[in-house]
Amino acid sequence: MWNEGTPSDIPVVDGVRLLVLDAPPYERSRPAGRFLPHMTGDLALARVLGEEEAGRLLAGCASKDA
Repeated sequence: MWNEGTPSDIPVVDGVRLLVLDAPPYERSRPAGRFLPHMTGDLALARVLGEEEAGRLLAGCASKDA
């Protein structure tokens, strides 16, 4: 997601929005925070995916640039 992106930019995979967290591809000159006043944020680790399930989900996450 780019800084000017919105939650609707997150792709839907198997009926849920799937966001893969990874290190940024480059260093930013300013913080990459977001301000979405009408959307509350929450994050909970429910479980760690197994290798097969993770591979299946990631296969459905093709980059638009690829």
